[in-house]
Amino acid sequence: MKVMLDNGILSHSQFAEGNLITTEIFWNGSNHSVQLAGFVRKKIHPDTAYQNEIDALFTIGRMIRERRVRAFSYIELSFEKIKRQMGESAFDALADCPIERCKVPLERSRFFQTIDFEGYVAKGGKKDRKAGMDTSMSQISFVELLLSLEEGHVQQLISHNDIFGMSSFEVESLQNLSWFRTMCRVSQSPENYPDMLHLWAAQRNHMDVFLTLEKRLPNIAAHLPTSTACVASFPTVVLRPLALLDRLGVTELDPVPIEPQRFYPIVGHSFPINIE
Repeated sequence: MKVMLDNGILSHSQFAEGNLITTEIFWNGSNHSVQLAGFVRKKIHPDTAYQNEIDALFTIGRMIRERRVRAFSYIELSFEKIKRQMGESAFDALADCPIERCKVPLERSRFFQTIDFEGYVAKGGKKDRKAGMDTSMSQISFVELLLSLEEGHVQQLISHNDIFGMSSFEVESLQNLSWFRTMCRVSQSPENYPDMLHLWAAQRNHMDVFLTLEKRLPNIAAHLPTSTACVASFPTVVLRPLALLDRLGVTELDPVPIEPQRFYPIVGHSFPINIE
């Protein structure tokens, strides 16, 4: 089964965050206060159902390592994970998982060129605009450009491909633009355009599943056309972790190897310390 991993899957796969605690040790005949560096579990999500989906990522990771699932990402999703902090592999649900790279439907740099890397890798939604970021080269701006292309524009781009140097895969994506417009229209908001871009990439690469933790994306995908022709051309379904495991026939979940209210020293993870 070929599965594209949404950025939220990757960011929530790390269950630990760094921490310091002060403790006492008995050494050379007396007690001494020392600071220990280590890890604690990230805050549990208040929505129990959502946290259950996150906890299922350890089982998803095992499915990938056992090759029951082939995991994929692509460049636009990679941009979203640039600011993610590295963690401890012992508490990373996707540690040692091979994640393959698939093709981008249309390379954004062919249309947008800038030295503002932060603006380029941004989604470009309300949060970015509120922060005063230049979103003119963002994912949302790119999608809006694609949606503005009329059929004559598309044909001109294709006929002048000797200038743009697009791959045959990208040319097919341009010819497929009407479906992407449908996806964006169904999504109802430019805030959802980055998700539609990622789902389109999954569909264009004939992924079986686009795996996400989001609640709204499966609901949006459920309103896309479901004719036989659409399903044949765009076979990707949007699932959350527990639904994917159900499809795989997995009923018993792997335990989460890090507990709340416990401190795991960098040296000696197997000897955690209770904390309040």
